[in-house]
Amino acid sequence: MWNVFEASSTLDLNLRNFLSFNGISPQDLYKATTLYELKAERRTKSNDQGQKTSKSLKNGFMKLAKADAYNMLTFLSKWLEAPTSQMTEKESRMLLMVYFTLFSKPPEESLVKSFKRLSADVKNEVKELTVYNLSQITHLPKALDIDQAIPLELHASYSTDQILAAFGAHTESYKYPLREGIYYSKQYNIDLFFITLNKSEKHYKTSTMYEDYAINEWLFHWQSQSRTTVESPTGQRYVNMRENGTKVILFVREEKKDEYSATEVYTCLGLADYVSHQGSSPISITYKLHEKMPMNVLRRSNLHVDIV
Repeated sequence: MWNVFEASSTLDLNLRNFLSFNGISPQDLYKATTLYELKAERRTKSNDQGQKTSKSLKNGFMKLAKADAYNMLTFLSKWLEAPTSQMTEKESRMLLMVYFTLFSKPPEESLVKSFKRLSADVKNEVKELTVYNLSQITHLPKALDIDQAIPLELHASYSTDQILAAFGAHTESYKYPLREGIYYSKQYNIDLFFITLNKSEKHYKTSTMYEDYAINEWLFHWQSQSRTTVESPTGQRYVNMRENGTKVILFVREEKKDEYSATEVYTCLGLADYVSHQGSSPISITYKLHEKMPMNVLRRSNLHVDIV
């Protein structure tokens, strides 16, 4: 790809031109390498040491390529032009969301210093990918009405790490070890449900293949963990939302892995209210969304379950 671009193209070498010339998506590129690594290889071949580059971040760039949250991307684009430690809590969380997109472990130094230490080529590619992603957004940006510090948008796509950073579960010094598809935030009295519609035996145990599906564009059927009873504190929190002021946010994806074998992101369906429940261990609960779910989510859900 690189040699053909260099030999045949008169365009400036940037991410958008490189992708367009080769007829590929960012994911096609990041499945194999990154643009900054290709540039480094070119310098090595020409015996020009140039600027030292960071170790491969292709997995991080693969994750960032899925980002479509307008507020987060807009903030990142502006912040990279003039990095500063003077940020609001919301801005700090957005920067942390990006950090945990690129890296798997908490920073060894401050968040701002960690970004400043990235090579110029890496930072330029992050900027270019951010601009590219902004041009691909298809949903109308609408902030979730929860708290000013929580930078999430309705119908945007997020990874679990991004969501946990948005809620303050991930911090600069700590990464919350999410092991199941549920996170309860005591600070905000909110349950976050991470839902995969197509649960294959390849990725899930039989005991965790819960019946989660869209009933229609407003209603969603969700099943608790098999050990959760109605009488338990968790069960009571689920079925008595109105009385205890608990909130629920649904995050939904079709598959665990995408076509590139990368972890799939979740679509934020937003806040949902309790409607009814049945059974115990597990509890089957019907929720009504505050906003209609996107039709593509409804269609994908219908592929995996028949609604009578």
